[in-house]
Amino acid sequence: MPRPVHLLSLSIAALAGAAAIGAGLFFYRAQSLDAESQAYVNNAVPALAAAWNRDEFLERSTPELRASVDPFELDKILRTLALLGRMVEYSGASGESAMALPTSGGLGGTATYVANVRFENGTAILKIDLQRRDGKWLISNFHADTVLTRRPENL
Repeated sequence: MPRPVHLLSLSIAALAGAAAIGAGLFFYRAQSLDAESQAYVNNAVPALAAAWNRDEFLERSTPELRASVDPFELDKILRTLALLGRMVEYSGASGESAMALPTSGGLGGTATYVANVRFENGTAILKIDLQRRDGKWLISNFHADTVLTRRPENL
């Protein structure tokens, strides 16, 4: 006589299988966000450091960061960073991202990275926080600790 199949056993097996697939997709997407956010920072740092341009910085910033920054203060900060001179060495940023709840623009996320950069007149440790909005990474916070190791020629 055939053994009876218990529906509860099938339901638990199906649920466990769906959970395993969901966990796999979650970890795959989390790794993808890490790669995306790190690539964004590794593109943004050289672009920003090339001229420390206000428009370049604001274009890469979240609306909240743009709204909170006083234009005169931002110009002062960028002029100070420009004293570092030309970027000499950048070996990439280290950090990680975290997934956020999906929004109407897709999967959201946050990320924090630290980059050590050597310039012709000094060094900088950059701490950059990102937010993913509408499928695009944007800078939500930017902090630079700088050390001038030689006097800039234009002073």
